[in-house]
Amino acid sequence: MNQEIKDNRAKKELRVEKLHKLFEESKHSVFVDYRGVSVSEMTDLRSRLSEQSAVFRVVKNNFCKIALDKLEYQPPSDMLAGPTAVAFFAGDPSGGIKELVKFGKDSTLSVKGAYVDGGKLAADELVRISELPSREVLLAMLMNAMNGNATNIVGVLQAVPRSLVNVLKAVQDKKE
Repeated sequence: MNQEIKDNRAKKELRVEKLHKLFEESKHSVFVDYRGVSVSEMTDLRSRLSEQSAVFRVVKNNFCKIALDKLEYQPPSDMLAGPTAVAFFAGDPSGGIKELVKFGKDSTLSVKGAYVDGGKLAADELVRISELPSREVLLAMLMNAMNGNATNIVGVLQAVPRSLVNVLKAVQDKKE
């Protein structure tokens, strides 16, 4: 009996260590409440998130708290209340956040909050992030704005010599 307890404790410690490693390797983690989500919906969500290079795990709140304590993160109690799953992102989380929010609109899944680059974000902030254009679209908008300003500067710079040439031509025409 005593050996069973030791084995069980070792399994729990291993699960906490794996969870700790996921948090450590991921720059971003989004906490969701999956209450009422069917197994087929969860499978669909996992495949959508894997396309966004995310790892999606259902976690025990106590294990999650211990893993976060090791990283010196203090999660708000509402992030670790009720059934909890976590999406871990090593890269840009915006696409995954959009998937989670969109999925939540079509099901009972709800976003609780997140750690993004070590900072806490509330659920409403994640919803606002999901409404932003993608990174590629934002970069295209920035390049367009920068290109527009450069075009305007070139036009202004060309206007001065053009005006000078027009004035000189007018003076020449007047003398002839």
